[in-house]
Amino acid sequence: MEPDGIVLVDKPKSMTSFDVVRVFKRHLGRVKVGHCGTLDPLATGLLPICIGRATKLMQFIVAGIKNYTGRMVLGARTDTFDIEGRIVEQRAIRKGIDLEMLEETARKLTGEIEQVPPPFSAVKYRGKPLYALARRGIMLKKEPRKVKVERFDITGFEAKRFVDFDISCSKGTYVRSLIDEFGQLLGCCAYLKDLRRTIVGPFSIDNALSLEAIEDFLKKGRLKEILVAREASISHIPAIHVETELARAISRGMPLDKTYLDLLIDKRGIKLNPAIPYLRITSSGDNLGPTTIAIANWPHESFRRKVKMARVLT
Repeated sequence: MEPDGIVLVDKPKSMTSFDVVRVFKRHLGRVKVGHCGTLDPLATGLLPICIGRATKLMQFIVAGIKNYTGRMVLGARTDTFDIEGRIVEQRAIRKGIDLEMLEETARKLTGEIEQVPPPFSAVKYRGKPLYALARRGIMLKKEPRKVKVERFDITGFEAKRFVDFDISCSKGTYVRSLIDEFGQLLGCCAYLKDLRRTIVGPFSIDNALSLEAIEDFLKKGRLKEILVAREASISHIPAIHVETELARAISRGMPLDKTYLDLLIDKRGIKLNPAIPYLRITSSGDNLGPTTIAIANWPHESFRRKVKMARVLT
């Protein structure tokens, strides 16, 4: 039987997310493998790797808030907004910048904001990623898009130049762009030096393993010992429990009445998360706990009366 589940990788610096996927593919052959949420080579930290049927859950795992810690450098701006780029502007760090001023600037970038993707990013223009065009000297500016920064905490200020931070933000947020804008607001420029992702969906870096340790499990054919079950990977998505008979009908493709689901949500006091546009439908399974049988896009503007389940997981 092919492996099926999620492995939590603590990605090392200087590797791309797809480099990590290649390590798994080298040992697993034709088994499907995918990563959840791209991390730049500069960044380290949590990178969930989905294997087998679990690859169908990638879009659900990355839904919601992600958490990052890192360090920025004041006084300069680069074309990539991070330490790997070319310095394009330098400004003196004005006197009087202190922790209170840094915290005030961070608050201005908290909440729902509009953000322009950086020129060196995987966002595509006419089928080509911006970074590929930028390397040829073609610097395109995409339209801004709404993202949400739940929390932007300043955790340290060293040598009047290095600023440590802890950020919680929605899917699609570019921390590099956030740091670049932070520097512009502060009036002295800034670029990202270090970045570490600590939370993705329901997963924490505390439960991740080094790539070296994981490869040892792969070599010894012991991958199953470190696989996280699919059900655990979507536990952060709000859920509605339905009876067995209705669950069977949903599994066969029957749509549900939106009004009925609204009533269930209200009656059972289900707290929906605006950052997670999905709703799990669960039912009693053969095991001790409820099993997810389907996931719906929720809420959705196109819904009128009937809600068709977007993904059947059983």
